[in-house]
Amino acid sequence: MEMKRLLPGKGFCFYLLYTVVLLVVLLWFRFPIDAVKVAAEAELKRMLPGQTCRIGGIGLSLPFDVRFNDIQISEPEGNLLVQIDTVQLRPNFMGWRQSGTWSALYQLRMPEGSVDGKVELNKERTALRYTGELQDINLVDSGTLKKMLQEYNRGISGVFSGYFTGSWNGQSGLFTDIEGRLKLDSGKVSLQEPILGLEELEFDQVTATVQASAGLFHVKEGKMDSHLLGAEFSG
Repeated sequence: MEMKRLLPGKGFCFYLLYTVVLLVVLLWFRFPIDAVKVAAEAELKRMLPGQTCRIGGIGLSLPFDVRFNDIQISEPEGNLLVQIDTVQLRPNFMGWRQSGTWSALYQLRMPEGSVDGKVELNKERTALRYTGELQDINLVDSGTLKKMLQEYNRGISGVFSGYFTGSWNGQSGLFTDIEGRLKLDSGKVSLQEPILGLEELEFDQVTATVQASAGLFHVKEGKMDSHLLGAEFSG
């Protein structure tokens, strides 16, 4: 049998391309935005129990991206905790082919910086696994962090980066089982009481491995480098 008989002809390729384009166009114009928005907000509330979640809008981007805009996560009293400009999801077709389970890439953009990563079902399809990389999160711009530290009479600045992995089984909060290696560069932290005449401590870099599991939070392999001193910590 000649090889050319095994290959699709130009007509087949044309109709295949036409079918794909038609499906994309139909999806684009008939995408159920309202239904997806309601379902996404409900799922977000399930991931973050006890918080109020709102999604401003949903849109599509070529080729197959779904974009969530203006996401706000607040306390029940109305105090804003997190403001997210956009979350963009893209099907990870290569991941599907390799693992045989659902997988997607995401890009999260906030006023403070960005987070890029991947979400996927585990092989048993009983839990959602996720990874992420924090990129240049500027703590000076973080209104959420400022509110949290005000309760402890503390202030902190610097550029935050690192990576994390976690899983969610649908029963507890999204961040109850998570581990990451984090780094804070070129920052300073205010002290509750002056030490050696200093009201704030400047540092070159702080690194630590953090882990949350079953409602407990652990810090290990912590290290701080400063022109004044060096320290190691855990807890």
